[in-house]
Amino acid sequence: MFDNTVTIYPNLMNKKDIIGTKNQILVDKIAVGPTDIPNYHRHELFSIELILSGECIQYVNGVKYKCKKGSVCLMSPFDVHRFYAEEGMEQYILYFADNIVLPEMEIYLNISSMPFIVNLNEKDTNTMVSDFEELITTNTLDKPHSYIFAKIMVNKILNKIICNTSNLPDMPRDNAGILTKIMAYIRYNFKEHLTVSGIANEFGMSADYISRYFKKHTNQTLKDYILSMRLEYAMRLLKTSSLDISQISYESGFSSPSYFSKLFLAYTGKRPLEFKSELDIQL
Repeated sequence: MFDNTVTIYPNLMNKKDIIGTKNQILVDKIAVGPTDIPNYHRHELFSIELILSGECIQYVNGVKYKCKKGSVCLMSPFDVHRFYAEEGMEQYILYFADNIVLPEMEIYLNISSMPFIVNLNEKDTNTMVSDFEELITTNTLDKPHSYIFAKIMVNKILNKIICNTSNLPDMPRDNAGILTKIMAYIRYNFKEHLTVSGIANEFGMSADYISRYFKKHTNQTLKDYILSMRLEYAMRLLKTSSLDISQISYESGFSSPSYFSKLFLAYTGKRPLEFKSELDIQL
């Protein structure tokens, strides 16, 4: 049922790098390149990538971005991307759960308006490098206040990105812009009753054309994209809320708890209640 050409990566870090349990913060400094990841993929957590040296090309939701030193990319768990990195590229990479974000910042992380890819000036780049270094240092400390400090640092980095959203790199004005609008529409409305024909009408296309167009640019069908978004949202509710399975199924856009359980089992290999029980045991 699900298109396996879009890979969902839980994270790229070792478990020892996780600060908190449900409140995940993962950070590292890595050297990459030459690297070519041709297949689109997504991550379970929000991600921030800051390029320190070298260059790369990012394709996010079908849009091509040329990134260099000082480029920073903020993506949601629903953004699909692939990239090519030149030899000698070095970057910081940070993953964090949505409940890390302060309430005052949440409005800026509306997944219908992401990703944010900005080019920082030299001063702001150096400031963010210092923030990442502090965050990495905090990540190695085993002290009660380490998580609180790390959470503050993540929000500080987020604030710096949001304050620089006017410094956007040049975006192509081709059909990739339509893809971004389609994905944003789905992300904003995935809890509602969505159909391929309904989405097609919204954008003045035929159902057959929009299906082929979306598949061509993302390697994933419209139906699978909507389903995976609903299921991942349900997983987040199972991890962070006290809602029961029935409430979560309707809140995530499914027509019935039984249909939700069937799809959840196909997607994760576990039933919703089993998934939630294992989380409670880990805590």
